[in-house]
Amino acid sequence: MNEPLQVPTGDKSSRLWILVWAVLAGVGLVAGSLTVLFFYLRVPNGVEPASEIVQVGDGAVAAASAAQQAEATRGYSTTNVVSVLLGQEGPEDGIRHLAEERDGRTTIETVDGVPCRYLNRRKDQKGNGFLYFAIHPDFKMEDLKTARIEVEFRAVTGGYLRLQYDGMEGETHKPYKSAMPIDEKPVTLGTGTRFIRFQETNEWRTASFQVTDGVFMNSENGGADFRMEIFPPEIYVRRVSVTREGGKPLVPPPDR
Repeated sequence: MNEPLQVPTGDKSSRLWILVWAVLAGVGLVAGSLTVLFFYLRVPNGVEPASEIVQVGDGAVAAASAAQQAEATRGYSTTNVVSVLLGQEGPEDGIRHLAEERDGRTTIETVDGVPCRYLNRRKDQKGNGFLYFAIHPDFKMEDLKTARIEVEFRAVTGGYLRLQYDGMEGETHKPYKSAMPIDEKPVTLGTGTRFIRFQETNEWRTASFQVTDGVFMNSENGGADFRMEIFPPEIYVRRVSVTREGGKPLVPPPDR
């Protein structure tokens, strides 16, 4: 019978090898434990690294933003009416007021509890002033050659006004073609320019303009599609609307 291998206790070389292997085994165990601990702390419970979370978050934010924009502009390609309440403007409006245009800067005011926009260039000793407006591009996807533009205003003093729109005169593009209010008798001033005259009033009134050759390509100052010219240049305006005419049956605009 073979006897089991015996390591002489007095063999120093054997004891040294046993010690070396024990140390190496201990070092390996410690290194493995540290590696596991490192990954456990870096990616706890299987969660993806923070950079991946940020990427997912950015995508979610972008998707939410796109959804909000789609909601804000819904219906403008199918409705026949767009409008803006001045002094209460929002991203969902079908008409945008260009309040910072150099010759048409306006401020938000309240008149008898009604929010509105106030134009006053008289304090700068200017002879005339403008209110600029741009139509939402979705609304212009359908033919907008024939339209009715309405401006609700309140006069501080008596004066003159006219509408200038982005239109055509025969085959010629006219970014500032004039239009007179419907059922108003125009007057021709010394420059040969036609306006309608209005009186000072403590009430809101509406001027309606008929356009039959509009193109509305944002060709006016600041990218506007139309503007109202007033002199003396002081007036309150609270609502502007554009109605497509001569097309499909009227569809209500989207709710604000």
